[in-house]
Amino acid sequence: MSDSFNRSLFSEDLLTRIIRKVTAAAENRLDGCPLPAMSSSGAGTKGLVVSISVNEVAEELHISLEKKLKALALTHLVNRYINAHIGKLSPMCTCVMASSTSASVGIAYLLDASDDQIGYCIRNICLLYTSPSPRDSTSS
Repeated sequence: MSDSFNRSLFSEDLLTRIIRKVTAAAENRLDGCPLPAMSSSGAGTKGLVVSISVNEVAEELHISLEKKLKALALTHLVNRYINAHIGKLSPMCTCVMASSTSASVGIAYLLDASDDQIGYCIRNICLLYTSPSPRDSTSS
């Protein structure tokens, strides 16, 4: 294989590390791994998504423990708030919808985002998952 292919396929950038760790943790959890998982809004996989992603960004940016804990608390609160409004039974995956949105809020907080910028994180991701796809429209 070419070197550029190997570098892109096996990169160690932040996003790749987050995806790899969340995926491995979720797969192991669903496969019956006996280790405890951090729950968020009543689900272990949601807790893995929000906790691992925020923690990885905090570690990468050398964020203080206090700020990391505040980001994690905010992330879990937003996750719970979104899940409370989606409800128990929904046609939309709450792990994707709520956890990815709340993780983006926690990461934005770590990056010193303003309240407006954090609001844009919520709006952008919620719109991404709730807006109709252009493929859904019928042509006349």
